[in-house]
Amino acid sequence: MLAATLAAVMLGSPLMPAHAQDSACKLNAKELRQNGRLKKTDKLKKIDLLADMDIHHQSGAVFGKYLFMVGVRMTKVTLYDLEKKQVIATYKPRPHNDTSTMGTTLRTNEKGMLLGSELYHCNQSSFGNERFDKDDPFPLLYISQRNMTGTRRGLLTVYRILPTLENGEIKAFTMEHVQSIYFPGMTDENALGTPNVAIDQVNGTMYAYSRNNNNQCVNYQWAAIAKFKLPPLRNSKGNVVTAVTLNESDILETTYMDWAMVWAQGGFVQDGRLIIFQGFPHKDPRFNHIYLRVFDLEKRRQTHMYDLVDYGFHHEPEAAFFYKGRICTATNGKGIYSFKF
Repeated sequence: MLAATLAAVMLGSPLMPAHAQDSACKLNAKELRQNGRLKKTDKLKKIDLLADMDIHHQSGAVFGKYLFMVGVRMTKVTLYDLEKKQVIATYKPRPHNDTSTMGTTLRTNEKGMLLGSELYHCNQSSFGNERFDKDDPFPLLYISQRNMTGTRRGLLTVYRILPTLENGEIKAFTMEHVQSIYFPGMTDENALGTPNVAIDQVNGTMYAYSRNNNNQCVNYQWAAIAKFKLPPLRNSKGNVVTAVTLNESDILETTYMDWAMVWAQGGFVQDGRLIIFQGFPHKDPRFNHIYLRVFDLEKRRQTHMYDLVDYGFHHEPEAAFFYKGRICTATNGKGIYSFKF
């Protein structure tokens, strides 16, 4: 039953499990359907290979011509020059081996004890609109992690990028963890399970696209997009605020949709739209969908949906970004692609 339900809601069906009628979750099912899927997927004109590279990563973000690709557990961050189409530097932070029982791939050891998933999954990265120092060449980089065990709060880690220049070109870089942002603990209503954060640099806001992980709820796995004000790095006295805890009252608005936020990938905000990639190549044809979704932030509606598998695209999209006027994705070891509509 669970597999059938996930397959249906990933496509956007208003199918509800039988137990949902007794759920404590009080969402408006009519609103969910209105904000949900389109009757059919839209048509793409062209998919172009922008660069042939084989770098494995979990997420990435672009500033100018520079693409930063972040590996799971922060094991490695790769800096890629999109103009030269080559890696120009790598940085290996201390690996984070923290686990979370709020993940989706729980594991047990040989004694049957629950190990959990990587807390630092680094599933989404996004540049903000603030620099640690006014002379820094890059703004702060925000990396989305999983929800923490116990508090059920999503974790967003913020980094300062410190490049080493030689003749005006970046030859190396390091990263400094300067702030941690803790989202409200996940509930059935806020659906902040495994939030992936995309920054609206123009308006100083951030959007967490996520899901409800409670399979006893009417909106189990259904997409939720929550809007927050982007917390400043410093307080009124100019001191760095190393930890920010957000509460329910900090949620400016939440939009729910009746398609499943399973296997969410990279996303970004551009021209009033939230672009989200979703899915990966799957052996089960019910789940073998790789979506590119376009969400209008003002109208709070999904306006376009493309199933990239229909175009022969069988790669896992990780980093999502806007480059030279086109939506792009860096896949997990299978190249960088751009899309023409």
